[in-house]
Amino acid sequence: MKRSPERTAWTVLFAALFVCIALSVGVPAATIGYINNATENAFMRVSLQSGILKTYSPIEAESDARVVDLAGREFKEEHTVVAGDRSVGLLTFAQRDGVTPTLRVQLYANARVQALRARVPRFRPALTAASTGDELTLELTEGRIDVIALDSSRPFRLQIKSTHAVAVVTTPGVYTFDATPLHLLVQTREGAAQIQTPNSAVSQRLQGDQLALFNAVEGARILAPANNLVRNGFFLSTLGRDWQFSTRVGEGETVRGAISRFVDPSSGKGQVMFERVGNPLGWGRTTLTQTVGENVSGRSDLRLRIVFDILEQDLEVCGGEGTECPLLVRIDFQTSDGRDDYWLQGFYARGNPASNLPDYVRSNFKGNHIAKPLNTREVFESENLLQQLGNLQTITSISLYAEGHGLRTRVRSVELLLRN
Repeated sequence: MKRSPERTAWTVLFAALFVCIALSVGVPAATIGYINNATENAFMRVSLQSGILKTYSPIEAESDARVVDLAGREFKEEHTVVAGDRSVGLLTFAQRDGVTPTLRVQLYANARVQALRARVPRFRPALTAASTGDELTLELTEGRIDVIALDSSRPFRLQIKSTHAVAVVTTPGVYTFDATPLHLLVQTREGAAQIQTPNSAVSQRLQGDQLALFNAVEGARILAPANNLVRNGFFLSTLGRDWQFSTRVGEGETVRGAISRFVDPSSGKGQVMFERVGNPLGWGRTTLTQTVGENVSGRSDLRLRIVFDILEQDLEVCGGEGTECPLLVRIDFQTSDGRDDYWLQGFYARGNPASNLPDYVRSNFKGNHIAKPLNTREVFESENLLQQLGNLQTITSISLYAEGHGLRTRVRSVELLLRN
């Protein structure tokens, strides 16, 4: 049967129209989909803050790991970072090199973390409103980390994987994850997280200041909050009722340090500022002290937690003897045999330590001083002081002080957390 030319022409015309419509719809949709979902490698950096920090790649064994110094080095997908005993390190996640990090991971003693995925959108944020935004997936094999995600201008998805649970965070905040062979401990200090255990189809949501323990057998168990031994540690009321102020300077010095308290109107949270400014300045110490008087014998866990920023520091590191940091925390206590003793932790933001400072304070060693970035909100939580100090019985007092020459340090909160 002979096909008419008219029918053939109409068939070709309709086919061309169909192809035209498909291309006009499909190509823009595919382009938009690509723009919205195309990603590239994020920039990660790992740096030592105290002790020993090592990294190795997926083609290396831990015995081949390289030691990380205070200057730090680039960190990539599939690489692993390991913090040594009594060591502290920092892992940062940014869109690219030279840009302010949007996620910061504080590594504590014996933490072992592998970066499984670290991606950011390839194109401008304005073109990627429908994308998932920044993505970071970490596998926490053991140890404790703090995650600080305070930039709300970029969407993100953070996953923390462990043997016992997977945590998903998409909300700015401050989070603690502590992995052991028996469980994963999660605390949402600010923000919210969804936690999924392998044997449960229902995820657990944590928000506000909640603490929960997860394992494969029990699933989720919400834990009671710790008892904070520090009064007015968030500085929401005037200092005079709970804190005692003192200042000392060297001979011939006329500029004394000052402490001011204020409340941030945007967050409603209190802060205190330690300041001693001028030029030139010699030695000075500015102190806040609180009497505690708490018997902690028979308890299981005691930790210091402090949030702060070092804004200015003239004297590098913590002085030549490691005793003059822009922020120090001292806990005075009495031992079970009646002796008076103390625990000391210092922080600094400028300078490279000589010899083996800051891990060693030559005059009366008490603990490792820790390097922190300048002008950055920092979080630190100690190890269990009841285990570290052994025969601690009664907490006598806690002191915050800034020592050195010129300095400005902001303390946002301090807690002494005690659990049964």
